[in-house]
Amino acid sequence: FTDSLLEQDRYDLIVAQSVLHWVQDKEALIRLMARSGVLLYEGHNPVYQEIEFLQDLGFGQVDLLGYTERLRGLFLARREQNSQH
Repeated sequence: FTDSLLEQDRYDLIVAQSVLHWVQDKEALIRLMARSGVLLYEGHNPVYQEIEFLQDLGFGQVDLLGYTERLRGLFLARREQNSQH
């Protein structure tokens, strides 16, 4: 089931909360996340490391939304920068 999800071309939104460590093929999941337009992501590392990780995946805007009940950073990552006028 999950392997077929990883093979999809692209998703508009991916929610990845505490999932990376459960997946055997982490690189396939990371590639899938990188193809997403918007990613809601729960990190396990320090905030600055997770922001760098998401930026390295090509997300131009990464916002820390807050913290989960486990005190892990919850991020909203988007491909395009929002223009603020």
